[in-house]
Amino acid sequence: MSGLIRKFPSTIIASLVLILFCVYYLIFERGKQEEDGDKQSVFESVDKEDFLSIALIYPDTTILVTKESDSWFLLKNNKKYKADGFAVDSILDSFEGLKIESTISTDTSNLSEYGLDAPSVIVKMKTGLNGYSVEIGNESPIGSGTYALSKGKILLLYKSMLWPFQDRKFNDLRDKEVISLDENKINEVVFTSGKFKQRFKKQGVFWIGDEIPDYIDINHLEIEGIVRSFSDLRVTGFEDDEPESLKKYGLDKPSRILTLVSSGNEVNYLFGNKSEDDNYYLKLDNNQSVFIVSNYNYKQLPQDIDNLRIKKLFDISKEDVVKIGVHRANGIYSLLRDNSQWKIENVDGDIDQSKVEDLLFELVNLEIREFADDTPSDLTKYGLDGPKVKIYLADKDGSKWGLFIGDNIEDAVYSKKADKNPVYLLDNKILSTIIPLSSEDLILEMSDGDIVKSQ
Repeated sequence: MSGLIRKFPSTIIASLVLILFCVYYLIFERGKQEEDGDKQSVFESVDKEDFLSIALIYPDTTILVTKESDSWFLLKNNKKYKADGFAVDSILDSFEGLKIESTISTDTSNLSEYGLDAPSVIVKMKTGLNGYSVEIGNESPIGSGTYALSKGKILLLYKSMLWPFQDRKFNDLRDKEVISLDENKINEVVFTSGKFKQRFKKQGVFWIGDEIPDYIDINHLEIEGIVRSFSDLRVTGFEDDEPESLKKYGLDKPSRILTLVSSGNEVNYLFGNKSEDDNYYLKLDNNQSVFIVSNYNYKQLPQDIDNLRIKKLFDISKEDVVKIGVHRANGIYSLLRDNSQWKIENVDGDIDQSKVEDLLFELVNLEIREFADDTPSDLTKYGLDGPKVKIYLADKDGSKWGLFIGDNIEDAVYSKKADKNPVYLLDNKILSTIIPLSSEDLILEMSDGDIVKSQ
């Protein structure tokens, strides 16, 4: 048989497979869909938009959801909590679309046979005038149905339509967006972490900090990103809506505090201990509840001013660079861009364009690993009084950037910009793999075949 199959071209085999699939679809899948479409609805002429309340009644708890205007709210201990619109909508869609696979019996004297003497859940819906309910029992031993009781009949319903009702918890239906602020109206932000406290006020598109030294370049986009993340914060969980003590969550002495000010109104985000799932406890000062927020959100907040500084060394795009100068102990060379091609100044030979492009990519994306010394009194201890390497970039408008590299320290090197005082630490790879030792390392290597052709 395998030999016979090998005699057919692959295109014929593919066509046969496609034909067989189409036949299967027409006979089985389409037929099943048409059959499902003919099934009777449990509740005829019901429109999910008319429902005003939902009750999910489980053996150990009841979840109540009510509609006010166009929003849904959960009720618990005489308090209202905003519901997750998507979760509620999935319940409404499923209830509206319930289909009867078959009617088992109109005799309801023996419900235990179907698990309906103790339903896993009773779903009750109300409109302004009418009420609807369905009780869910066991799955049928054969097929894909689940037994249910509704309107005095034992029915077999498609279990795939029932999952939105089953095993739901109160917090599953809660809206995880616990605060919603207009980020465009937030004009002040305060970061607090231990002894570090820094206030920024927005002026145009910039965030101006209190008493920030001129040599510190603030990353305004970093602050803007934090504001955006927390203005409409979504939590990962709900820990305690009525905490007896904040101490157990570390919220009596928050590890970090974020303050956002909008039109004079202040909101404080208080971060406590790490939770069991490696996230963090959070409380808003205007909300009693204790939430769980992601580890990512916690790490967004700065512990010191260095976390908010610009770490990219060169504010230039790769496409704008027209000259690269490298000064090393074993030589000085310059790379010049001529239209789209690079050449080595005063050096004959074809240059490996890909190597230059790789070098340029690494240079324009260099980032500071650590801020070592903002006000150095002596550059000697960093090896920057006589740098090992000097790198210069120039753009087509004549602007220039310079970087000096000094001594190694473990897997890093000291460095500083040519026109700035602060000393930084960069990854040691800038010397070991990024900057070529000499211009010869950039000359295109010719294979034996290329040499023969050139002759």
